[in-house]
Amino acid sequence: VPKTSATKIALELLKSKGIMGLYKGIGATMLRDISFSVVYFPLFATLNDFGPRKIDSSGEAVFWYVWSFLSGCSAGSLAALAVNPFDVIKTRLQALKKIEGETQFNGVADCIRKTLTMEGPQAFFKGGLCRMIVIAPLFGIAQMVYFLGVAETLLGVKQVKT
Repeated sequence: VPKTSATKIALELLKSKGIMGLYKGIGATMLRDISFSVVYFPLFATLNDFGPRKIDSSGEAVFWYVWSFLSGCSAGSLAALAVNPFDVIKTRLQALKKIEGETQFNGVADCIRKTLTMEGPQAFFKGGLCRMIVIAPLFGIAQMVYFLGVAETLLGVKQVKT
């Protein structure tokens, strides 16, 4: 098997398709990423609000970094599953090399139609569990780091207590 790298693939893509080849599937990528954010952020905020609070009148969270981690993991995994159909579409549109006889797609709508017709609705959830497993800790850690104020500490920015 010949060795390859991301740089080699990008250069081959530029030679064969030009600069626009780098943007293949951008509509599907935006569809996936925007819908993920629409699901993730409100869900995270809602779950995070359920966390335990101090009994005093401050309303400050107890174990906020642990709760933000759990909320980020939960919201991330549920959002990943919810938008998995868009991820399947994006991945199929951006596949570089097609195997002989493999279905070719001409845009998002064509990909949805052909996938539904040939494989059924369950095809849109292929890899969903794996995606949930990858996304959950990623967003859990990101939220925990945000609430711990790691970036502010590294940059020397004073945190304002509300």
